[in-house]
Amino acid sequence: VVVPAGRAEEVFAAARAKLAKEEGESLDAWEASHRERIERALAERGFRE
Repeated sequence: VVVPAGRAEEVFAAARAKLAKEEGESLDAWEASHRERIERALAERGFRE
Protein backbone atom coordinates (compact mmCIF):
# COMPACT_ATOMS: atom_id res chain seq x y z
CA VAL A 1 0.00 0.00 0.00
CA VAL A 2 1.30 3.43 -0.90
CA VAL A 3 0.33 6.36 1.32
CA PRO A 4 1.61 9.91 1.66
CA ALA A 5 4.52 10.06 4.12
CA GLY A 6 2.60 12.49 6.31
CA ARG A 7 -0.16 9.92 6.87
CA ALA A 8 2.04 6.84 7.33
CA GLU A 9 1.67 6.65 11.11
CA GLU A 10 -2.09 7.26 10.93
CA VAL A 11 -2.58 4.51 8.33
CA PHE A 12 -0.30 2.10 10.20
CA ALA A 13 -2.18 2.70 13.47
CA ALA A 14 -5.53 2.12 11.74
CA ALA A 15 -4.23 -1.12 10.21
CA ARG A 16 -2.98 -2.34 13.60
CA ALA A 17 -6.36 -1.54 15.19
CA LYS A 18 -8.23 -3.39 12.45
CA LEU A 19 -5.95 -6.40 12.79
CA ALA A 20 -6.43 -6.50 16.57
CA LYS A 21 -10.21 -6.41 16.12
CA GLU A 22 -10.20 -9.14 13.48
CA GLU A 23 -7.90 -11.40 15.51
CA GLY A 24 -10.60 -11.62 18.17
CA GLU A 25 -13.30 -12.64 15.69
CA SER A 26 -14.19 -16.14 14.60
CA LEU A 27 -14.06 -16.81 10.88
CA ASP A 28 -17.86 -17.06 10.78
CA ALA A 29 -18.24 -13.66 12.47
CA TRP A 30 -15.68 -12.08 10.14
CA GLU A 31 -17.44 -13.55 7.09
CA ALA A 32 -20.85 -12.26 8.22
CA SER A 33 -19.45 -8.78 8.86
CA HIS A 34 -17.64 -8.77 5.52
CA ARG A 35 -20.73 -9.92 3.63
CA GLU A 36 -22.81 -7.18 5.30
CA ARG A 37 -20.28 -4.47 4.34
CA ILE A 38 -20.13 -5.65 0.73
CA GLU A 39 -23.91 -5.94 0.36
CA ARG A 40 -24.38 -2.47 1.88
CA ALA A 41 -21.77 -0.97 -0.48
CA LEU A 42 -23.40 -2.59 -3.50
CA ALA A 43 -26.89 -1.46 -2.45
CA GLU A 44 -25.65 2.13 -1.98
CA ARG A 45 -24.45 2.04 -5.58
CA GLY A 46 -27.73 0.74 -6.93
CA PHE A 47 -26.83 -2.91 -7.40
CA ARG A 48 -29.80 -5.24 -7.05
CA GLU A 49 -29.87 -9.01 -7.52
